[in-house]
Amino acid sequence: MKLLVFTRLLLLTITPHSYDIQHLLLNKWKLEEYQIDGEYFPPSKKEKSDFIHFHENMSFTSLSESKQEQGSYLINVNGEYIEMTSETGEKLKAYIVSISSEMLVLQFDFEEVKGLRAYYKATFNR
Repeated sequence: MKLLVFTRLLLLTITPHSYDIQHLLLNKWKLEEYQIDGEYFPPSKKEKSDFIHFHENMSFTSLSESKQEQGSYLINVNGEYIEMTSETGEKLKAYIVSISSEMLVLQFDFEEVKGLRAYYKATFNR
């Protein structure tokens, strides 16, 4: 009985946070700028139209340097990251630095650039 009560309390504390992130994420996010080592940079000409669109069915579409991709994503609330898997099986992990209804900040750790932060602006709200 105590275990059942504890489990229900645990679910009540975890679920709202998970729901909030999922709900806020459901948007089309346009790349606004980058931050590397404390310096901010605008998107290059090839990146001007870059976006990530997270859908309710846990799929995404994105445009990165004129390359369109589709795939699925999952959210790890404990680790506060999104793992995106393209249709080709390529995986990308993005840590959620902050999220609101208007702004999304993701941190990527690429081999060539560690700690790159990408700032996205919501293009529509649900």
